[in-house]
Amino acid sequence: MNHNLPLKKERRAFPRFEASCRCWVEHDSLTLFGTVTNLSSAGFFLRTLPVMDAGAVIDIRLNMEAGDVLARGEICWTNKENLGPRDSFSATPLGLGVRFLEITDGAALMQNFFARNSIVPIPEPPSRD
Repeated sequence: MNHNLPLKKERRAFPRFEASCRCWVEHDSLTLFGTVTNLSSAGFFLRTLPVMDAGAVIDIRLNMEAGDVLARGEICWTNKENLGPRDSFSATPLGLGVRFLEITDGAALMQNFFARNSIVPIPEPPSRD
């Protein structure tokens, strides 16, 4: 194993946390169900069949332990192929990368989740103005 490989620069502005939350997203007349596998105050990865396209604006219902978070978001990227072997750390599952545009209900539930899982203060998520 080569330990001298350069580290990949992290592009995320907000820390992400492992999660396992049920989630529904809607766009036009299509509803998808999946599992959120990582979550930040800026967005999440939804493990699901990626039948929606990048750029779609979606309605989100994220089922957290203490209740539901309702939001609007944008699909930033999709993974339509299971890349890498299943037992590989580099494997990327099928799904959608979503960016929050607005948290319409349940922002406090998300902040509580981040507070329980973090050792540093977490920035506030986007909300209605």
